[in-house]
Amino acid sequence: ELSKATNHKLFETVGKLMFFGSTLVIFFVGILIVYISYILLLIAFIKLPNKLNHLL
Repeated sequence: ELSKATNHKLFETVGKLMFFGSTLVIFFVGILIVYISYILLLIAFIKLPNKLNHLL
């Protein structure tokens, strides 16, 4: 829902990566995917504008 409220698609991508990464932790590949998703989440929050024109 954060991607809809901010109109920023990177949050949606991060959510999908975290979901698939957490399911793949069993195969140890998911740990790397979750780590990458946290880095992308940080980038998404940095790229947000200071003021949002619209909220839910």
